[in-house]
Amino acid sequence: MFVGCYRHKLNSKGQAALPAKLRTVIPPDAEGNRSIYLMKLAETPIYGLTSPVLEELAGRLSDELKSDRRRRHEFYGRVEVVDIDPQGRIVIPSWMREMAGIEQEVVFVGAGSRIEIWPAAAWDAYAAETRQAVRTELDGSVSKNLDAI
Repeated sequence: MFVGCYRHKLNSKGQAALPAKLRTVIPPDAEGNRSIYLMKLAETPIYGLTSPVLEELAGRLSDELKSDRRRRHEFYGRVEVVDIDPQGRIVIPSWMREMAGIEQEVVFVGAGSRIEIWPAAAWDAYAAETRQAVRTELDGSVSKNLDAI
């Protein structure tokens, strides 16, 4: 499960260090290498998905994807597999950076089954707007459920 929030700068090649705590959740292939599927939708963040999660998502959308070639092209065309290099860096494709508004700094947000990659300024604005209301609601829910355990 992907958890935590981490801020990193991009280098001139569009690379960012994927935080180790997120990297270790990604299963290695037979040769011990790790990669992640990046998906850019209309929403602000770029999604980072493991192969099993992408496959499950495609399975849930299979009727839509099988029956409509345009949707299939749009779905798979917005996904790129990126390797994690030995230093733990990923290259965020330039077209995804441009669509997301990423310039020099990103925030990696662990969101359970996925990683969200936000432009730092957009994350800061979103977090400032929603943080207090969500924290109050979530704290109450967590407390109730912890009491039940």
